[in-house]
Amino acid sequence: MAEIALVREFFGKQGYVKVKFLKINDPETGKEVIRIKGRKRGYRFRGEIFGDLYAAQRYVADRIAEIDEGVSPPRST
Repeated sequence: MAEIALVREFFGKQGYVKVKFLKINDPETGKEVIRIKGRKRGYRFRGEIFGDLYAAQRYVADRIAEIDEGVSPPRST
């Protein structure tokens, strides 16, 4: 069962995106990792896995900035 580590809203050009950071146990390594979930039109985060909470938050912020600048194409929801 996933435990919610953090729920945070990030601000982008299309408004706020609510993202959940979940603590899960990786079945392959047996270590605790962070998985992210959240979406809004143009922004979608599903199933990306990170070693720590800081790296996961940094990824979400960078990805939103890339989508807003047009560097990275938005994902359809």
